[in-house]
Amino acid sequence: IKVGDIDPLMAFRNEIKFFVVPPLHSCFTHLTSSQALAFNLFGPFLIKDKFECFESLLGIPFGEVMNFAFEYSKKDLTKSQFDLYVECSSNLKIYFEVKYTENTIATRSHSKNNKQRWQSMFKSHMEKVLKDSTNAYELFYSQYQLWRNIIAITDENAYSVFVFLEDRTDLKKQIEDAIRKVKDEYASRIKIISIDNICKLGLTIPELKAFYEEFYRKYLEY
Repeated sequence: IKVGDIDPLMAFRNEIKFFVVPPLHSCFTHLTSSQALAFNLFGPFLIKDKFECFESLLGIPFGEVMNFAFEYSKKDLTKSQFDLYVECSSNLKIYFEVKYTENTIATRSHSKNNKQRWQSMFKSHMEKVLKDSTNAYELFYSQYQLWRNIIAITDENAYSVFVFLEDRTDLKKQIEDAIRKVKDEYASRIKIISIDNICKLGLTIPELKAFYEEFYRKYLEY
């Protein structure tokens, strides 16, 4: 990998054999976009069949990767979007949300049809996961993206994983505060892993070491 490469994943382009929905951009305008970062962060593990290494970071055994998609939109009424979706042989579904430069995960909804959408799309999911759903509507729309990601765990065998820099304690607090509001049987299916630790994991794998050395230089030397 040349130091001057704009996209560090270029070295893997000819080996890419996976589903991307919608079609992945051939050129990224900047590497800090969530799509570019997710692709560069997870792509080599998936392409080289090394994704089982994530079992140690997530603390869950999930077996062989059967299917995956970047920029994935759920096939239900919520149509929630995730940076990466992974489906495993153990029937686990793992939804990843990646943040890098964003100020928050808890963004608000700008829809003009919040009440209608609440009744038809989100209410049942929130009532299912929350310990106390008294103010579920207000909570959901005050932290819209955060809770849209979390309610993906109402799917059977589903996990919602938030990925961001190790030093983003502000994002970690937002998620941990939300986890405390979730029923115990669902709380264990909300995970946090750092970009830093994924990079460190990549550095331990001989086939990926050169890539993640370059990844570190582009994303983590600041």
